[in-house]
Amino acid sequence: MLDPGLEVDLVIVPGGSLGMLTSHGVSWREITTAGRTWFQGAALWSATEPAAVAAALGDHWVLVQSASSGFGLAPRLAQLDTGIPGVVFAAKPGLQNIGEVSLGGRRVVELRSKRDIYDVLATGTPYPVRWLEVENPGPDGKPCGITIDGFDAPVTVTAPSNPLPGPTD
Repeated sequence: MLDPGLEVDLVIVPGGSLGMLTSHGVSWREITTAGRTWFQGAALWSATEPAAVAAALGDHWVLVQSASSGFGLAPRLAQLDTGIPGVVFAAKPGLQNIGEVSLGGRRVVELRSKRDIYDVLATGTPYPVRWLEVENPGPDGKPCGITIDGFDAPVTVTAPSNPLPGPTD
């Protein structure tokens, strides 16, 4: 859970992303590449557009043309490939080494401050694998943040074929 009520399962690569989002209890798929974003999900359009527009878009891939698409998340998605590395790899002042712990079956070094929990792999390349904001709890009372895996995995993000044009502002 990235923020309270926002869940993402995305693959982020230089120049784009793809995956699934859930916000306001609605799930949909997204692809971003070459500065353009597409959404697919009849439930999204039903929740955010007039009935006639939602029916026309259905479950087709739709080129996002409005900053308000996806509950206003569209502009943020277009910048994930540059924004996430800046956040994840940024300096985290005040972190203290808590020691090694197991996280999802991986040995990690847990670093904590009053604001953040930051875990990095304990063996091999010390990639960050989780970052939580302590002051930003989700509905379960646990901190929101991101879990990262799949470093260096080969992924290709391509635009969907034959998308529909999306609603405009």
